[in-house]
Amino acid sequence: MINNVTLIGRLTATPELRQTTTGKTVVSFCIAVERRFDRATSDFINIVAWNKTAEFVLSLIHISEPTRLGMIS
Repeated sequence: MINNVTLIGRLTATPELRQTTTGKTVVSFCIAVERRFDRATSDFINIVAWNKTAEFVLSLIHISEPTRLGMIS
């Protein structure tokens, strides 16, 4: 059995780019996801992407633009 998570939310801050001591690229960001039946309540989900995925994410999302993200894991 495979577990899937699909999240759609809004970017809460500019993604934070850093590198590990071994040179791997890491980007961290948070999205606010509205609850399905209670739109007044949001859950804040922290997301971390590594290596090529981190570079891809960083090239696409910017806090200056209204951003609604879809994440599938």
